[in-house]
Amino acid sequence: MKRVLIALSIMALATPALAAPVKGGDGPAPPSEAQQRAAARKAKEDERAYKDALERIPTSTKKQDPWGKMR
Repeated sequence: MKRVLIALSIMALATPALAAPVKGGDGPAPPSEAQQRAAARKAKEDERAYKDALERIPTSTKKQDPWGKMR
């Protein structure tokens, strides 16, 4: 009898909890035109900053050999 109670309690704890549905909620509201323009402007600024950062990386004139000291 004890084993049955233990098994039933384990099964009860292992079952997923079901959430009650939310009434009237279809998700977040779509972004407004101003928000879309701001997001596009930020994306352009980020892309420009990324390209500028790539240009500032110095190019090496030496040959890079990561195992050079091991030989």
